[in-house]
Amino acid sequence: MINFTDYKHYTYELSILDGDATAGKLRKVRVNIIDKNTGECIEEVDVLTSADAVIFDSNRTLPQELKYQLSYTNSKRTTATVGGVKKGSTFVDMSFKDIFEKLFYPESDAECELDVDIDTSITYEHGHNISPITFDLSVLVGTNNIKTIKLFRDGVEEGTFKNFPANGGTGYYTYTGKIDKTSEFFARVEDLKGGVVESNTIKINFNRPVYHGTIAEDTTITESTIKALSKDISYIDEEVMHEFTCNSKCFIFAYPHTEDPVKVVDQNGLVITNSFTKSSITITGADSVPAMYDVLKSNKTTQTNFGLTLLF
Repeated sequence: MINFTDYKHYTYELSILDGDATAGKLRKVRVNIIDKNTGECIEEVDVLTSADAVIFDSNRTLPQELKYQLSYTNSKRTTATVGGVKKGSTFVDMSFKDIFEKLFYPESDAECELDVDIDTSITYEHGHNISPITFDLSVLVGTNNIKTIKLFRDGVEEGTFKNFPANGGTGYYTYTGKIDKTSEFFARVEDLKGGVVESNTIKINFNRPVYHGTIAEDTTITESTIKALSKDISYIDEEVMHEFTCNSKCFIFAYPHTEDPVKVVDQNGLVITNSFTKSSITITGADSVPAMYDVLKSNKTTQTNFGLTLLF
């Protein structure tokens, strides 16, 4: 024990807790404050020092020892990809914190899903404007926060999602441009490091009407005659099916002009296109733009619920 007496009322006692004074090793000590008059221990205190003053048996200071204990070095290449640590990686003074983050939080891109406030399972009439529509976007952010999100229509940039949370979430974009023909929309997300991902594509389908029905054999075919027939815009892959009932009348189809071969198939699977006479007419669509139509008119017949399929 070593006593240090101050100029006031206390003695500071430096007690050697362990260690051999003759062994040349560093000793652990504790300081007590002693009343110099009574000899009573008033308070036990820690010695104020710096981390560099703490020396380990390895002769490393405390910061050096912590770095040594909490880092990993291995020049042997890894034999498999685990999490974000790629096969063939090596380690040089990498902290365990960084290794764990690579393992459990590998670099990843954002994930996004686009939705819209209209029914995309139905087909709309070509020329009929359904705008405005609102797109909703959900983004699960990846490793890096979001920089920009843009909306594309048929591959052309249309605008930017405003005020979208940088760390992901949901946002919306109200599209006010004319939408009166088949179009495909998607969102493109770019992160702060230049990574780009695209959402699912939303396709909005439009068809020009196919008209069908029965008319008298001597009826003059005009635009008004055609528009008075039944109208079908929900067809898929240019295939229209309908059942006809008539008494001494003619079947009639009017469809958007095509250069491709056209067939009419009856309910028995027979191709009866040759029993129809073909002509052409101009029909003004919902967009007020005239479009060329082909017209097929059958011979006069009497049928009940007779199925025909137009392939055009």
